[in-house]
Amino acid sequence: MHTIYIATVFAGSLVCLLVSLLLFFRREEGNNRSRLILSVIVLFSVFNYSSRFLALLNGDLPEQVVSAKLLLQANFMVLGYIMYPIEVIAPGWLNFRRILRLYSYWIVLVILYVVTKWAGGTVYPLWIDSRDDTLCRKV
Repeated sequence: MHTIYIATVFAGSLVCLLVSLLLFFRREEGNNRSRLILSVIVLFSVFNYSSRFLALLNGDLPEQVVSAKLLLQANFMVLGYIMYPIEVIAPGWLNFRRILRLYSYWIVLVILYVVTKWAGGTVYPLWIDSRDDTLCRKV
């Protein structure tokens, strides 16, 4: 099971890398910023998969279903994928200030997470209860 999981994560990373490179090299100069945004966001997926792949190669099996780090990472990716349709619908509307406003709640969540960890707080992950497939807290 471990080798199948490693192969799946590697395949996901490879596909995302190829898609990102294809989008980057197929953009037209100057007028297709949406493809550039999408290629950068897919490249972030490559980094996410690569870190998971390296952890799997070291023997770490992810057992947590929902952790604070995973939720922060997922929120970052969702916001990134939201930028692409905004740029397609209204080209040029996204600028640094609007992107910062879009990511502002994520930045607040990251600051809360860092302050909680710095203050010695514990963020408990959620696990799946095998009896009825519900999320539960394992202390």
